[in-house]
Amino acid sequence: MRIVLAAALGFTPAAAFAHDPDGANANTALTPPGLTNVMREPLVIDDGLEVIITDIQMGPGATLPRHYHPGEEFIYVLEGSATHRQDGQEDILLEAGDSYHIPPEAIHAPVTMDEGMRAVVFRVHVKGEPERILVDGNGDPVEDNPAGN
Repeated sequence: MRIVLAAALGFTPAAAFAHDPDGANANTALTPPGLTNVMREPLVIDDGLEVIITDIQMGPGATLPRHYHPGEEFIYVLEGSATHRQDGQEDILLEAGDSYHIPPEAIHAPVTMDEGMRAVVFRVHVKGEPERILVDGNGDPVEDNPAGN
């Protein structure tokens, strides 16, 4: 529970171990833009599932490629805003303080606004499956899928 709370408050291992040799920013530790998995643990109640918690930081005007996840995704926006684009739905503006649930295999791609966005994503993930599957314009998985981790 403490790890989940720490992630929700913006603490990440990358931030905890940020190095400042001159000590000029002793109280400031920033996580670089991108996707940082802060936790990946199996669920005790189901051998086939695991939880993945990710700290997502996207700069202004950024987008992620269209993709889906084999499991459920829950997002909580900490800072900034993004438009959530999901196949078959109207675009949804997500702002700081908003939360959203993305069902399994829903094809989506966030697009940030002028200020960028930081969010914590909690996923109930199917063990052994790729974390995310990139898709082409038809919604078909991309053959060479570098996002599959």
